[in-house]
Amino acid sequence: MEKCPACEREFESIHDYPRIYVRDFKRLELPEIIEGRGDYSFLIEKETDGSRLRRKGVLPENVRKGFEDSERKILTYEGMVYRKVHFDQQENIWMYSAREDVTGLVNEVVSRQQVQDALNSLESQVGKEVVVGDLSKNFPSGMSAGDYNDFGLSFVEGHNLRKNGSAVSISLLAGCDVGTLTSWEIGQNLANLYYEGRINKI
Repeated sequence: MEKCPACEREFESIHDYPRIYVRDFKRLELPEIIEGRGDYSFLIEKETDGSRLRRKGVLPENVRKGFEDSERKILTYEGMVYRKVHFDQQENIWMYSAREDVTGLVNEVVSRQQVQDALNSLESQVGKEVVVGDLSKNFPSGMSAGDYNDFGLSFVEGHNLRKNGSAVSISLLAGCDVGTLTSWEIGQNLANLYYEGRINKI
């Protein structure tokens, strides 16, 4: 872990570096189904007399049949994404989550020219040393789609990326202030940027 030459604070983020060398940039394929990250419902597959599950909602019949007729663990139906998540051994019953289906919204926003221009700009920096603050200056924000009016791009860092060296995701966020890392309702990674930090010597 590198440290600030002035105060010896450990660098933990791309934003700790004044400049970086961009080693690589890789776009990611969008998933076939994209679900929101906001509030979700827990549903059971059928009525039960179990006291612990009595108050939970029941899976729509068409969705239940869809899971029965296939080995899929995720299905969409009437604007919702249903996911098989847990088998309750005590009640001998499957439980499911239900979240907003945002596949169409995300695909439509990602296709917009301003989003593609921002990704193309980052990709053009591969092999160059750049000022960190300049990388996100053209990130779009405040874009509207569906019930959301705050779609935007942001850098998102995580432990899994950093295990293989310095890297950051470029994510499409909505449902909160862009840049918040914990509470967005929509969050989809679009690309990964791999870099080497550059430190100003003193």
